[in-house]
Amino acid sequence: MSVFPLRAQRLSAAVAAALLLPLTTAFQTAEAAQTPPEPQSPGAAQSAPQKTEQGIPLAPAAMIHGANPFAPVSITFTPDVKACEARFGRDAVSRCRFSFARAGTPEKAVKLAPAHPGQWRWTGPMTLTFTPTEPWPAGKAFKADFSGLAAPVGSRVTAKSAGFSTPPLSATYTSLTLWMDPKAEGERVLTMDAGFTAKPDRAAFEKAFRVETEGASASKTTTTKTAPRFGKPVFLWAENGLSVYVRIPVAALGADPVVVTVTAPGIAGRVTMDPKTGKWSVPKGFADMKASTPIPGTATLMSAELLGTEPVQNEKLESRYEITVRTSLRVTPEALRKVLEVRELPLKLDPDAPRTTDWTGAARIDEAVWAKSSPVAFETMGTPGAAAVEHRIRIAGEAGRFVAVRLPKGFGAAPYGLAEDFCRATLLPETRPDVRLLNAGALITREGAGALSIAISGIDALDWKLSRIEDDFTILALEGYEALRNPRGMEERSTPMKSGRIRVEKSPDAAFASLNLREAVEAKGPGLYTLELTGMVKNDEASVKAGGPEYVPVTMETRRILMSDLAVLAKKNADETMTVFVSDLVKEVPVDAARVKLLGANGKPVADVLTDKTGRADLPTIRGLEREKRPVAIMVERASGDVAWLSVTDPSTLERWQTEALRFGGRQTASEERELGLALSAAAQTDRGVYRPGETIRWSAVVRDADGRKVPAELPLKLRVTSFEGEILLDEPVTPGNGLVVRDVKIPEGISGRVRLELVSGRWNVLASNVAAVEAFEPETMRLTAPASPAGWKVVDADVLSLPLEARHAAGSAAEGLTLSGHAQIMPLTAGPMPGNADFAVAPPTG
Repeated sequence: MSVFPLRAQRLSAAVAAALLLPLTTAFQTAEAAQTPPEPQSPGAAQSAPQKTEQGIPLAPAAMIHGANPFAPVSITFTPDVKACEARFGRDAVSRCRFSFARAGTPEKAVKLAPAHPGQWRWTGPMTLTFTPTEPWPAGKAFKADFSGLAAPVGSRVTAKSAGFSTPPLSATYTSLTLWMDPKAEGERVLTMDAGFTAKPDRAAFEKAFRVETEGASASKTTTTKTAPRFGKPVFLWAENGLSVYVRIPVAALGADPVVVTVTAPGIAGRVTMDPKTGKWSVPKGFADMKASTPIPGTATLMSAELLGTEPVQNEKLESRYEITVRTSLRVTPEALRKVLEVRELPLKLDPDAPRTTDWTGAARIDEAVWAKSSPVAFETMGTPGAAAVEHRIRIAGEAGRFVAVRLPKGFGAAPYGLAEDFCRATLLPETRPDVRLLNAGALITREGAGALSIAISGIDALDWKLSRIEDDFTILALEGYEALRNPRGMEERSTPMKSGRIRVEKSPDAAFASLNLREAVEAKGPGLYTLELTGMVKNDEASVKAGGPEYVPVTMETRRILMSDLAVLAKKNADETMTVFVSDLVKEVPVDAARVKLLGANGKPVADVLTDKTGRADLPTIRGLEREKRPVAIMVERASGDVAWLSVTDPSTLERWQTEALRFGGRQTASEERELGLALSAAAQTDRGVYRPGETIRWSAVVRDADGRKVPAELPLKLRVTSFEGEILLDEPVTPGNGLVVRDVKIPEGISGRVRLELVSGRWNVLASNVAAVEAFEPETMRLTAPASPAGWKVVDADVLSLPLEARHAAGSAAEGLTLSGHAQIMPLTAGPMPGNADFAVAPPTG
């Protein structure tokens, strides 16, 4: 910036004003271009504008953004480019950056006609946006009057108002879906979801609503014999009237597949706006709202599809593949097994072809190819006798080969069957190298063997390294989710103890190794260790000759291992105190006089108590402990030197029932029911989150009206229970009584996956919903031992042998009240050495 010397002279007030005015204006405009003015009170007048002939023209333009009922409207004030360039030349861009107000400032000087609820707010220096709080009416013209709006200094608005129009009544989205119960005699329903740009007339919509069908060729209308029949549509409107859910029962399927189309005359299916003129129009072919979907006929109701193939391992950890096939109707594994064929396809369709054939691209596999393929043994993995729609087929095979599965024409759930043979090819993918620590937990007892079992597949060598985390840094290793299973970032705070390499024979099937850590940890004693297992494969010869390593890593597993004989269980109470129980895992007795410390984030104890004779220690409240005193872990020390830790920040250490058992779900019904005095709200729960087939779910729900008051005891409600596949397992009436509904729901045998429990009012209005998992799991791992000595054995009769058995839980405590079944096999005594006399052998008895 240039500086000009000025002589001190006395000028008249008129001359001074004439000299200073242009400079002041220029400086203010440049400042406005760089720094927005301070926000003023909404609607307040700004500085008086310049004379209209001196300001830069700002042209306003209004636009509604989108065809939806709450679309925002913006008014943008654009400077005249030619006027800016004529006045400011090269500085036109920077000098014409005007600002009405800071972004976010409300504006009350703009009026909308006709009036509509909403708010004007500045969203940019020269952009004003109106956000409606009520839906726009359809096809209405509006005018925004901003004659009372003060323009920025140095500018002028060329118009006092700007107009826009809302879109005509049209659909914002439509979706037509067919829902089928997978049972042969199950229910079939069409549902349509639709949203609108404005509130349609409900009575007119429902009266004009049509359901039509066309044949598969779309140009040929179906006949009475082939057309499906539909029940009366049920319309469920949203509270604001801007969307509708229509349920159309399928009373009967036709013989052939058809395309079903629902139509709502008088509502456009789509609208577009010309961005230059702001005018709305309906594209050709979208005069009426329509939605279509194909539905099968009785001849095609039964269908099948191949979902995919993935590598798995069986119970022996042998490499296998599982092919998943889905059928539209439920069939049992036994029925599938009778007719299913699985074959390995030839490598090449043409023996002289330069590369193998990709059979997944074949439209069909003809009989000539099928004859050249090799049969593959398979097993179906479903629950015996339990009909399902997804079927897992397990096979053994070679990675990179193609196999095909075939189901014959007519297979299915009577009276429906496949209209033609189903035959699909799939590629068996490569299996990944795997190293897996088979020990379920992360604890080694001091008096135990100290051996860890490892499953290995797809590698040539296993490298292992054991490190001990320094006691001062143990607290850092106990934070995070599943901290003992996902150890990271403690390498610099650990001391390496021992390492080694185990060479194995590479195979896709699992090999097993045992790693004994007893000797490695005895020197350091109890504490927290990190075990790293790295799977290695042989490097190629060229890389080795070039100086590369003999083996390269391909997979890894890392585990934190706590060496201790102490079992620690902690319970957080309602007053935020904590109760800790300590027991001896080996001796199975409570531990007296063990020191229990609650460690803060800095590793220092914030509480320190001793256990009593029952192994119990009561820690004071943790309420208010923050920052470095935030509780992170419980540390238990024994006079013998044994030590154990339990993280209180790791969610995975919480018992499952604490986070998943009490699953609540509920909702409030629509406003039209409220108007009739029937608006309800409900909350439901199950007694736990996971069950086994055949067990009973204790389900309960609390029902109130919209204001929280009791509902009539005789109010008709329904409890509906459906399987993961859509089968209705239970549909029975319930009454709320004193506002509480309690039911015991027995899970049928053969059900797996998830079941949904819904409290329903009317036919389809769901008040509350819960999901429970159903798995054929074993709730506990136990150890069963029988004495090797015949002492105590007793032959009850020729087929029954009585002998004492001992059952213990995985943690070591006795398992009582179990029902056991089994069989004994008696073998003839074979020759063997005499105990204490290795030179003599005992011959088997004769006769």
